Amino acid sequence: MRVEFASIWVTRVPFEGVTVAAATLGPFRGTTKEATMRLLRALVVVALALGSPAVVAQDAVAPGDAAESMEAPEAAWQDVISMQIQAFRDGDGLVALSFAGAGFQAAYQDPNRFYADIVNSGYAPLVQSRSHSFGAFQRVGEVGVMQLVTIVGPDQHLYSAIYQLSREPDGWRVQGVQLTEEQGIGI
Repeated sequence: MRVEFASIWVTRVPFEGVTVAAATLGPFRGTTKEATMRLLRALVVVALALGSPAVVAQDAVAPGDAAESMEAPEAAWQDVISMQIQAFRDGDGLVALSFAGAGFQAAYQDPNRFYADIVNSGYAPLVQSRSHSFGAFQRVGEVGVMQLVTIVGPDQHLYSAIYQLSREPDGWRVQGVQLTEEQGIGI
């Protein structure tokens, strides 16, 4: 089976007291085995990036900051996140994939496989979430952003999701999500 997938860049970004590796996907043509090996190599690169310095232009803005305006730019990428989460909740892989970055769209010609891979890759709490709310965000360069989202899972456990988005020609698109379980219970 031939697939399209690859990592283009990885950088280390401090966000909310945690260092996060940001990665963007791009085109790669090859077999499933080659793509899997490339993904494993990308994960190693991400792990190494967490331990090495990176220079990134960034602006941190907390929710409710005076710098926000009536037409806050974060509304655009937050809408994308909300619509993708709702598509996951609805079991609609086609719509969920439409909010993913071009690399994901190239890698997943079958939206049902995309949905299944998300569910089976540890993101079930996101897919089956009860609610979500937005926290702080941080711009990464001129076309990237990291957005903190608090998720209340189906078991009412709390999860922190750090969304990595970039502005593509057709708008903001999700490039990746780092999901971690937190202590506490959501209501």
